[in-house]
Amino acid sequence: MKVARYRMSIAIFLTAILGSLFLSSCGYTPKPEFSGITYDGRFYSDFSTPISVVRNKPITVNMKVSGNYTFTYILDGITLDATPSNTIKLSDYKNKLNLSAEFFTQTHLLKIEASAPARSAILEVPIIIVNQKPVINISKKSGQVISVSITDPDGDDFKEKSIKLFKDDKEFSTL
Repeated sequence: MKVARYRMSIAIFLTAILGSLFLSSCGYTPKPEFSGITYDGRFYSDFSTPISVVRNKPITVNMKVSGNYTFTYILDGITLDATPSNTIKLSDYKNKLNLSAEFFTQTHLLKIEASAPARSAILEVPIIIVNQKPVINISKKSGQVISVSITDPDGDDFKEKSIKLFKDDKEFSTL
């Protein structure tokens, strides 16, 4: 009888230790709940009106409880990425977007899905994507030499790179 109790207590003790080791090795991720997004230093939680964004600034998803989530970013039905990162920069996906003139006049829907094992949540954010103007720097190098540099903040390729130089309201050169 004593031996049976002793063996039973050892079995219970070992089961408790092994069970606690097993449970602690399993990662628990709570149900995803969004608190909002952060863009350009501002926090947004009300999405009744669209947010104006530029493509080269990151959009960060804020969760109420941290966990091991996979974030899927979908813009107007186009899946941009599925990643553990809670930050996305739209300029990284310019090849997936139709960057026509109409693209920048429409309101888009950015769907963000945060998923954990057997649980997920979706946040829909209406955005207006603003096309940034190129930055043009003109500097005089010497008496006759002028340097012109054009950079695009969004990293797009220029479709037209024609520069016309004028002097006294008359065009004298095209680059």
